Amino acid sequence: MHIDVYRSTRAPGPYLLVRRGTGRVAAPEAVRSEFVPGELVKQLRMISTDSIAGLDSAAAITAIQQERYYVAPGPVDFERIAGQRLPR
Repeated sequence: MHIDVYRSTRAPGPYLLVRRGTGRVAAPEAVRSEFVPGELVKQLRMISTDSIAGLDSAAAITAIQQERYYVAPGPVDFERIAGQRLPR
């Protein structure tokens, strides 16, 4: 799944994950308001077997599929992703 990751510029803390291209509007207003103003910090391809420090990848993917968004408490290291990927 292709993911956009946002964080608030007001205060450090959680990250908002949504399907790429949907933007923050995918989340309900109460959630979205925590990320305004905010910034797009990462775009990534995530699969359920990825290991990302501070994030349950399988739970995030399930939530995005069902609820259209996932809020990950910080800190999360999106720069180092390890997982079982099949060669292309």
